[in-house]
Amino acid sequence: MEYEIKQRFISMNRSNQPLNAIGTVVHETADPGATDENEFNYFNSGRRGASAHAFVDYDSITQTIPWYEQAWHAGPIANRTRIGIELCHYDDEARFQEVWKRGVWLFAWVHVNIIKQTAITTENLMSHAEVTQRWHESTHMDPISYFAQFGKTVNDFRSDVQTMINSMTGDNISIPPTDSPPPTQPNPTPGLSTDDGVLKLQKTLNRLQIRDDRGSSLAEDGIQGRRTTEAIRRFQSICGISVDGIAGPQTFVAINSIVTKPLIRSGSRGIPVRYVQYRVGVSNDGIFGPNTRSAVIRYQSLQGLSADGIVGPRTWESLIG
Repeated sequence: MEYEIKQRFISMNRSNQPLNAIGTVVHETADPGATDENEFNYFNSGRRGASAHAFVDYDSITQTIPWYEQAWHAGPIANRTRIGIELCHYDDEARFQEVWKRGVWLFAWVHVNIIKQTAITTENLMSHAEVTQRWHESTHMDPISYFAQFGKTVNDFRSDVQTMINSMTGDNISIPPTDSPPPTQPNPTPGLSTDDGVLKLQKTLNRLQIRDDRGSSLAEDGIQGRRTTEAIRRFQSICGISVDGIAGPQTFVAINSIVTKPLIRSGSRGIPVRYVQYRVGVSNDGIFGPNTRSAVIRYQSLQGLSADGIVGPRTWESLIG
């Protein structure tokens, strides 16, 4: 069994940093139905702050970053030491099985031909969830839920990769059984320690009308996929804080400063002002000046509110409920 690897290197979202990989990380796209072609176009068309070495579809494999260059797929430590490969997400079982087969083959091929390893372990083939638990540089927990949807585990994937390597090399290596419990959710930041935390974040971003890169509301599914990460980045940019797509303490402070609905008027400054400016359609510099006041008055008039240019309880209610 052998599959073609189509090389279509993206021109954006490249680190241009050398990689001498000691292992791999298995991801899933968390974007149901999106093809490897869709993923290539997405990462090649704008600044995403993320990338992967390859995407595995049910009928094709596309490599987007050279194997010997770092990609941005799982946080600094994993990025510097591991190749990251994304499995396309399908809810159809037949397509999932095809993605699984191609994924198993590609990981085996990479370990044999690129990393020069023939024995798979929990150290050299990790899930994104395991990377998150190990180094706490991400909040992602894929592909645990995706695999479980079809009765699979990451250990099943490792075992199948080892079997494929054995068929490639003629070896007879087996993976020792593991008594490790399934990964639990990480606790990198207060308020976002479980899938429920991600779900609450998605609900909050929807409440604040922070959209994904397609201008759509977020699916409230408790999974931090690409679109949720993009919405976090958009929110961070609006607030003028570090844009990394990770909902850390700085992001939660920004959220709390808005949802507490402070009184805002001429002369006010800060993140809540930036958010209001974003909502009323003026440059969001965080300073409540004459242009912002005029835009607030226009918004209040359109909403049937008292047009006084002050963002008080009724205006906040109209903005975020």
